[in-house]
Amino acid sequence: VEGREETAPSVLENLRMFFKLRNGRSLLWFILGMCFLEASNAPLFIYGQRLFQDYHVAPSWIAAIMAASMAFNAVGFILAERLGRFSVPSLVMTLSLGAALATFAYLMRPPLPAAVALFILVDLLPGVLFIHTDAYINDRVPSEIRAAVLSVHSFLSSIAVSVAFLGVGGLLDRFPSHLVLGFLGVLPLLGMIALSAYFNAFASEAEVEAQPC
Repeated sequence: VEGREETAPSVLENLRMFFKLRNGRSLLWFILGMCFLEASNAPLFIYGQRLFQDYHVAPSWIAAIMAASMAFNAVGFILAERLGRFSVPSLVMTLSLGAALATFAYLMRPPLPAAVALFILVDLLPGVLFIHTDAYINDRVPSEIRAAVLSVHSFLSSIAVSVAFLGVGGLLDRFPSHLVLGFLGVLPLLGMIALSAYFNAFASEAEVEAQPC
C-alpha cells in the first residue's frame, strides 16, 4: 500500500497555530495598541471637514487644507526612514503621546491657524509611524504567514475605525465638533496602555525567527 503524501498546513492553519503560541498571543497586544491609534486618526481626518465648517471656512479652502495634509503625509513617508535609528518602542510611545496631546488640543477650540496645524500634525504622525510598526510585525512573524497576520491587523483596524466613525458621527449631532474630535485623544492613550503592556511584558518573548510554525 502506497503511503499517502503529507500535505503542508494551510495558511489559515499556520495562522491559527501562531496565535495559539505565547508570542503570537502577545503580539495581539501590539496590534491592539495600533488599532486604537488608527481609530483616532481616520475619523479626525474625515470629520475634519465638519470641524472646519464650524470655523466657517469656505469649501474651497477646506479642500486646500485636506490637500495640504495629504501632501505633508506623503513627505512624512519619505522622511520616515530617518527615524530608523530610533527603537520602535520609543517611536511608538513618543508619537502616540504626541498624537494624543495634539488631538486633545482641539478641546480648547484653538484659533483657525493652530487648528489647521494640529490637523496636519495629527494626520502626519501615524503615517510616519506605520512604516516602522508594519516592519516590526514582519520581523516577528514567520515568513509564510506575514501577509495573513497583516491582514488580521487590517481587519481589526477596520473594525476599530468603523466603531469610531459611528461613535463620532453620532456625537457630532449633539455636541460641538471641536469637543467630539478633541476627545478622540483618549484613543491613543488607550493604545499606549496596550503597547506599554506589550513592550514591558512580552516584547522579548515575541522575537521569533522566520521559520514555519
